[in-house]
Parts: sequence; C-alpha cells; structure tokens
Amino acid sequence: LSTTTEDIVQLSYSEFQPSNKGTTTSQQHHPPVILLHGLLGNKRNFASLASSLSTQLQNPRFIYTVDLRNHGENTHDWKNTMSYSEMA
Repeated sequence: LSTTTEDIVQLSYSEFQPSNKGTTTSQQHHPPVILLHGLLGNKRNFASLASSLSTQLQNPRFIYTVDLRNHGENTHDWKNTMSYSEMA
C-alpha cells in the first residue's frame, strides 16, 4: 500500500493534555486516546469526556477528539458525496 500527498487529509482535532499531578517523567509517555464520533456527530460530542479523562486516568495520556470528513470544522475539504470508499 503506497500513500501519496493526494491521499493525505487534514482533519480538525482538539487536544486535551494530561494532568501532571503526581506523575513522573516516565509515566508521561503512555499512548494517546483518540475519540471518534458517530455518523451525525463531531469532535465536540466528546469535549466533556475528554477533559475529564485527561485529568483522571491513572496513567496520564493525551486525549484527542477528531472531526471526521464532512463533519464539524472540516469545511476546507467538504465533499458533496460521501461513499464508504470516500470516507475511508
């Protein structure tokens, strides 16, 4: 599978930083959590959850919420049609 610059899609996202309370440097390198919305949603659907998780998880990690194509703030690449292959 090869990728070209034509295949790259810029998506709008929000980043929620972990709380640094009581953590050491070695604890701050856990994989991030990425929250994706459903068919009629957008990244704001998870803002409260992401904010809460970023401060309450036992292992601190960044939380990202993403607007998928044709959703939320992704107006720069708006498509008039959205087949399953176009959404992939």
